Amino acid sequence: MSAVSRSLAVNLYHLIPRVRSAPVADSDFARIQARFEPEMLKGHLESLASLLDASVVSLSGALFEPYGASAAMLFGQQDSALAHLDKSHIAVHTYFESDRRSPWQVFRAEVEASTCGDLNLKPLLAEMIGFFPFDFLTLDYRVRGFARNATGELCLPVGTEVSDMADGGLVETFQRVTGQDRFGVYRRAAVAPEKSREVTRLVDQIQ
Repeated sequence: MSAVSRSLAVNLYHLIPRVRSAPVADSDFARIQARFEPEMLKGHLESLASLLDASVVSLSGALFEPYGASAAMLFGQQDSALAHLDKSHIAVHTYFESDRRSPWQVFRAEVEASTCGDLNLKPLLAEMIGFFPFDFLTLDYRVRGFARNATGELCLPVGTEVSDMADGGLVETFQRVTGQDRFGVYRRAAVAPEKSREVTRLVDQIQ
């Protein structure tokens, strides 16, 4: 068993113009809800598990009222499916937010994969980003726990430092997928000017 866990999480934000004469739960939310219903989200998680060559142990999904959906999967390595049940999982959640004071509604998708095994989560990044529409995103890569060096002494695990992540290819993957060479908030280059102002406001709140 490993005492080190690694997590890769992406939050993607998509802005939708709000029709002021329409109720908060309008047709735009219903359309997105229908597109990303639980069965679709479960299929997405199965695709991610396939990229890891992981063994799916359990998979479930749920639909929420009035809007929102989730799917969660426990997985293990092919040769040890039961060894990592407590820490190896992939989950996806969708959220819908609307404020009558704002001309924009927000659809947010959160995807997170976490493992205490030796699986490399970095190949999931492109698929995580490519599945949902978004105007900007945030990316988190976390390493927790202690490892032991060749002499048996406790030490920080590989992947704890930013330089370790760069060496491991996560920064390069992010740059290839998004065209940006740093972590933090990424904004799509093609965001329309009217959306850009709202993105800036939301980014300021996140930071």
